[in-house]
Amino acid sequence: MSSSPATIAEHSCVTTVVFDAMFTTLQPKGRGRRKMIGDLYREAAGLDACSASDARIWRLDRTMCVRFEAIKPLKEFRRIVNTEVFRELLQGYPHRFNNAAKYAVDVRELILTSPDLYYFQPSLATFIKSLRAKGIRVVIGSNQQYDALMGLLRHPGMVPNHPEINAVELFDAVYTSEKLGFDKPDKDFWLEILNREGVKAHQVLHIGNSLRTDTGAAEVGIQVVIYDRGKEFKSVSEEGDFSDVILSEDRERVARKHLAEGRIEICHELKELRPLVWSYLNLERSTA
Repeated sequence: MSSSPATIAEHSCVTTVVFDAMFTTLQPKGRGRRKMIGDLYREAAGLDACSASDARIWRLDRTMCVRFEAIKPLKEFRRIVNTEVFRELLQGYPHRFNNAAKYAVDVRELILTSPDLYYFQPSLATFIKSLRAKGIRVVIGSNQQYDALMGLLRHPGMVPNHPEINAVELFDAVYTSEKLGFDKPDKDFWLEILNREGVKAHQVLHIGNSLRTDTGAAEVGIQVVIYDRGKEFKSVSEEGDFSDVILSEDRERVARKHLAEGRIEICHELKELRPLVWSYLNLERSTA
């Protein structure tokens, strides 16, 4: 990682781009986020023969278990979750799946530490290099554990077909909630990054993947782009429809407000992300 920012072009307002790590710069191999996490839980818990009580595993980790009922191979499991599980939860039935907590821990550990699950888009690496060549400081802001994240970024071959690229070196700094003392979407997470970078909110652009965690940046005045390659929020971006998205009332309120104001934008492909980022940087656009 570089220790000091490069000289910024004088006409540029945004001087710093903050990328999220998991599922933004580090993408799941050969499948979307929901499919990857769903497969891991199913394999860990043997969900091919899942009972209503067994299915409670999916309610133990609410941050990971989002929209799995949309995974087509789990059609039967979707029926179980949507009927028996929720009905029993509402009736206050006791928890009976003794190994559920263990499975949740095991799967979280795989998600956080297994480099074989991820890859770094070569075209995204090229784009980040082009930003830094223009004098923009590029950093990571993530809820991931610091050592685990650094292990993933440093893993040989993380950037396919580019063994010469160490993904850590694409960034000027790596900030994690573990090191900052605050988790996204807490506004203090972003305020601490602003403080450490020595910049104001209007000088920062954040690129993330989630309306659940990355909207906190908008609350402190940072422009946010949701890079939604899995198209989890496609209905929101195209129709303003939140009915197919699981968000807390507070997060949905924040997302709606800042989407309406243009503080949050959503794109689904790198070819959409690149010109959007250049426009916010107020720099001459590059084809990189």
